[in-house]
Amino acid sequence: MPEFDRIDLMLKEVGPASTEIEGIVRNGNVGWEIYFKRDIELIVGFDVDQQKLLIAAEVGLPNPKSRPRVYTALLQFNSMREQTSGVTMAIDGEGTVQQFFEINIGVIETPTLRAVIENFAEKVLAWRVAIQESSSVGNSATNEEIAMTPGIRV
Repeated sequence: MPEFDRIDLMLKEVGPASTEIEGIVRNGNVGWEIYFKRDIELIVGFDVDQQKLLIAAEVGLPNPKSRPRVYTALLQFNSMREQTSGVTMAIDGEGTVQQFFEINIGVIETPTLRAVIENFAEKVLAWRVAIQESSSVGNSATNEEIAMTPGIRV
């Protein structure tokens, strides 16, 4: 069975098994969109050449006054690769924070895929809280404290 179809079958099992996932939509032969109850949308792509799933989500746009601090925290988070198990953060051209993760699909099974997807979504929520709190008036959290917000580390 081609790997894309194998992943598609696993995702068809992951959706109903999760209490947090509202739906999974396949986008032709390029990937999937996964919708969570807590206003989270994951985009999952499949890299045929590298045999990897590429998971992405939009986290949010920081308040203009807190952007330098949030962006510095993102860089610090990215430097902690061992602690984050490879989750990385970026910003798009408009300054919106994005979260990414890649996973090799060679030996992945349905329970592992479900855990990866659910944990990734939890990190999106944790980053949203961290960004929102960094935007609060009077917040004195350091960049490192933002990067180490509970729930962000894997």
